[in-house]
Amino acid sequence: MELGEHDISKKYKNTLTLQRRSDTLNSAFKEGRLTLGPVANRRFERTFQSIKMKSNMLGLLEGLLGNGYQKKGLSNGEMRMIGDLIIADAPSFKFPLSNQRAMMHIHWFHNLIHSSKDPEHIKRDILRTLYMESKPEPEITKVENLVLAGGGAKALSLTGAIKALENHDENVPVKRVAGTSGGAIIAMAYAAGYSAKELESIVKNNNFGLFTLGSNFDITRLNLWAMKNARGSKSNKLHVISDNYIAHFYHDRLMEELSAEIWERSDSRLSKIKERLTGSPQEDAKKLGFYLSKSTNPDAFFNSLLNVIGMESLIAIDGKAQNKTLNEFVELSEMQSLSLYPSPKKAIVNAMRHRGGQDLVRGFFSDLIYDKLKQLPVSSLRAALYGESFRKDHGKVVSEVDVRNINFAQWQSLHREFPEKIKELHISISVKRPMMERFNSKNGYDEYKHEDVAFDNEEFSALSVADAVRVSMNLPMVYKGYQFTVNGKSYLGSDGGLKSNMSLSTFDAKYPPEKTIGVFYKTAKELAAAVDVQRVLALPRSSREVKDEIRRLKKHNNMLAALQKSIPISLMSLESKGTDESKETQAKIQARLKSILDERREVSGRLSAAERELVTLDTQNWQGAPGRLLKGRLEVKSNEDLGRSKNFRRLAMINTHDVSTTDFKLSKAEKAQQIRYGEAAMKSLLNGSYCLENHFFYHHIETITGALVEKEMGLFIDELESMPIDEMDFIPKAPESDSHRAEFKNSPSEIQNLLDDMKKKGEQFVLRKDN
Repeated sequence: MELGEHDISKKYKNTLTLQRRSDTLNSAFKEGRLTLGPVANRRFERTFQSIKMKSNMLGLLEGLLGNGYQKKGLSNGEMRMIGDLIIADAPSFKFPLSNQRAMMHIHWFHNLIHSSKDPEHIKRDILRTLYMESKPEPEITKVENLVLAGGGAKALSLTGAIKALENHDENVPVKRVAGTSGGAIIAMAYAAGYSAKELESIVKNNNFGLFTLGSNFDITRLNLWAMKNARGSKSNKLHVISDNYIAHFYHDRLMEELSAEIWERSDSRLSKIKERLTGSPQEDAKKLGFYLSKSTNPDAFFNSLLNVIGMESLIAIDGKAQNKTLNEFVELSEMQSLSLYPSPKKAIVNAMRHRGGQDLVRGFFSDLIYDKLKQLPVSSLRAALYGESFRKDHGKVVSEVDVRNINFAQWQSLHREFPEKIKELHISISVKRPMMERFNSKNGYDEYKHEDVAFDNEEFSALSVADAVRVSMNLPMVYKGYQFTVNGKSYLGSDGGLKSNMSLSTFDAKYPPEKTIGVFYKTAKELAAAVDVQRVLALPRSSREVKDEIRRLKKHNNMLAALQKSIPISLMSLESKGTDESKETQAKIQARLKSILDERREVSGRLSAAERELVTLDTQNWQGAPGRLLKGRLEVKSNEDLGRSKNFRRLAMINTHDVSTTDFKLSKAEKAQQIRYGEAAMKSLLNGSYCLENHFFYHHIETITGALVEKEMGLFIDELESMPIDEMDFIPKAPESDSHRAEFKNSPSEIQNLLDDMKKKGEQFVLRKDN
């Protein structure tokens, strides 16, 4: 096969597209047509070099092994051989000289090392890139596990990821789903059998801002302020609670109209309620709420009551309540209609829950579970809920309450019987430790412990699924600690993201990593604040973490500045002597000065990046003390599990752009856009073209391209984008000789020493064991 007459992988093609764009930008920088300041210029230089190194590594690997290597990845031996070919002085492996394609990439790496001021640093970057590209891409037909990260409102985009899974050409046999916080909600619904179309309808037609009713932020004066000042400002973080004041009024009117309807009825089925009423709507609404609060099975009672009332009357009740609410808030110009709930029945049920002291969020989850599981055969529900012996016992009535409160062990029974409909479910929660267990030598004070709630967790297998999902999204300080009971033992639970916002370890501990794919999300601001892919995985950091880093970097910079200041004094004293020895010492000091200046530039770049990240955190529009409190709690999410991923190629990152964790109040059009973002990210993962690093690089290049467009260079970029990809345009030309090899200090036997040194310094390069 001649050079250039071969297929290249989608990933390599995408990387070459990025390289073409970065080459264009690099030319613009060098020619002075574009400048973004010293810090941004250095950041682009890092991105530019990373893209070139990545594209040459992919070109080398595909040249040596063919693009099929990405299906199985590289073995330990193959990694050593290729590392030897790239950086060793005298490779112990015979290089196939007839392979011109691979030879040219090898020469590019040799030139890069030879021309670098810090060859050892470049060698480490090369080995790190080799390690990253050695991982296999997910074999979609063998993927069995799906992990959905927490992210509040950003998790709405997961509906698009599910849509891409359903519509993929090849069957994706997902058997197990794990979720945390916002991801737990979608995970539960997907595992229950909801289709992507049904999930999209749920996401678009529900106002998730009302999840804050009953929270610590549900304060009358705060709700009133948010309605007047934040309702029309989506950038204001208290926009999320700006419907709460209206919802309170609306719920009161619904309860008044409902109690009036019951009072006027002569139906014997309503007699127990009616005997407590007086005929005064306002007073009866309170009495009805008190009566509902004493119900042992409120959700089942709500449905039976509304069935007696009838749909026609429910529509009339809702219409009257809506008219009174619209008349009350006539000064709000945008209040042409009231659409807090998808249907009159949902509105009245939530009003009864609210005024009956029930948890609205938990009720929403139990509705999702009941509405889907009630479609299964009654015999199967009997067997799962009460034991196999009841499967054919037609006298045993399946209670609605028991279906709503199904636990993980019972859920697993349904999964075994209906593996295509019901998926194995895992929910991440955080459980508050007893006081005496919160102090330990490893972590100091550790208030919460992580629990993967599933059928095989003996302590929590009897926990109801609705309670587990409710705990998983229970953000501290926003909600009170969520109390729940399992097998007679009481617990206090909190947001699963406190300990693990994306629990890849849930499945990695039991299955090979290639059987699991995961989805997480970042906003455009988080991507802009990140200096590399590792930082993308770690974000969002708290303000305290960023400030600590800034403090350390400033201290380091001051130390270097003091050293730099002292050197000219030493040079002056040596120049006065004029001896050969003093000249030699002078040369060493000048080299040291240059080293200090280079290090200061590096520290300055890291300091600027950290300051930019802090600005990103601090300039979000958090209004007043409540807003700052909410911000503080959102910063405690743990992304450690994500950062430890064994293979970044199995992770899809959704760029939610300007939608952040608390932006639950989105229009249908905005929700549809988020769903499209999720679908695009999962599609690219499934078709083999996705790469987390490329996603990060693409966002950075797009940001700079915007500056080109502003300088009326956008047409030039568009023309480049329309050109077909030809790998020959990117393969570096071979040098005339290979004499520079003599400059290399590494022998083949020293490759392992270099890898061991990297490992000691904590750099992420871990060789897998050969099979």
